[in-house]
Amino acid sequence: MSNDTNQNENPEPYKVVAGFGEAEYVVERSRFIGRALPVESEDEALAYVDEVKEEHYDARHVCYGFRIGRGSQTIDRCNDDGEPARTAGLPIWQILEGREITDTLVVVIRYFGGIKLGMGGLARAYREAARQALDEAGVEQRFPSVDVSLSVPYAMHGKVEHLLDQFEGVRERDTDFTADVTLHLSIYRRDLGKVTKRLAALLQCEPGEVFDQS
Repeated sequence: MSNDTNQNENPEPYKVVAGFGEAEYVVERSRFIGRALPVESEDEALAYVDEVKEEHYDARHVCYGFRIGRGSQTIDRCNDDGEPARTAGLPIWQILEGREITDTLVVVIRYFGGIKLGMGGLARAYREAARQALDEAGVEQRFPSVDVSLSVPYAMHGKVEHLLDQFEGVRERDTDFTADVTLHLSIYRRDLGKVTKRLAALLQCEPGEVFDQS
């Protein structure tokens, strides 16, 4: 089974936030508190937004944008929460889209300072709060991978390990020593074809016989 959050078979690497980030941006006495965090589903994202609204019940607005998935499976959402249309949620989402970050939610909480900022000022403030929150969270690159199992005779174990060590995209999750040696591996999708071909040549079998999906 794939390790990809969204079961997407696209082999290309993608970017996500490395963790939770929070930042506060103040303009004309209005406070914009940005939070960025990883999410795996739309339900998870919306549940967190509800938590923030409960936590900041006295805030004027809680706006957000998120991107989940990749390619044709991408879910893009944003919400202005009562701010003028396209001045809050959209600028937040545009930061994610512009940086090509996915599986990420950014929420910006606004406490009104008594001075109206205008549509342009609002958009800049929400965008800046989102940018700072993402900078605090950090961004990392991930490689889609697939989990497989490979059973080999004990006599071939060392040769197989030596071959696998040549690929940066192969990680050994576990090993069972029974009648044969069974290696449980995670392999970057982009490397799967090359690894399979090399193992098939080493083990003298067809490529389709090399791995069991696990």
